[in-house]
Amino acid sequence: MRISCVVCFGVAVLFSISANSQNSYPHFQDVARTSGLTVSHISGEKRYILESMSGGVGFFDCDNDGKLDIVVVNGSTVDRFRQGGDLLVTLYHQDSDFHFTDITQQAGLTRKGWGMGVAVADFDNDGRIDIVVLPISGAPGRGLAAAASCSWRASSSGAMTS
Repeated sequence: MRISCVVCFGVAVLFSISANSQNSYPHFQDVARTSGLTVSHISGEKRYILESMSGGVGFFDCDNDGKLDIVVVNGSTVDRFRQGGDLLVTLYHQDSDFHFTDITQQAGLTRKGWGMGVAVADFDNDGRIDIVVLPISGAPGRGLAAAASCSWRASSSGAMTS
């Protein structure tokens, strides 16, 4: 008897959840620009398969203030890559009230190329989060390949060193 009551209660809850979820939908609003997230992802003209693959995002606290900051991996195009590429990453610091400031230059993240992915972790076990980006290397027309990853270690001043 007790098991059947529990099963009936579970079924009733299950049906009430699904009935309520059919009537209400979440409303999403694009707040990127108003939040300070202004980097444009570059993803080529899709003339080459390579131009269809790039990008990534990492969330971590770059300055130990308790708020998640954002690192965005930037793509490129074959033509732009031939000219040296674009910044591999853009780093955004979260200020107050869910607003972000681009601190890429101040953090020393000025390497250019074509980013394919990102990982954030404490790779050197010093208590600070580091960034690793997988870039593309080579010369378009002579072969492109994933290069050895480039990494930036977090310093105590908040700057990233390569």
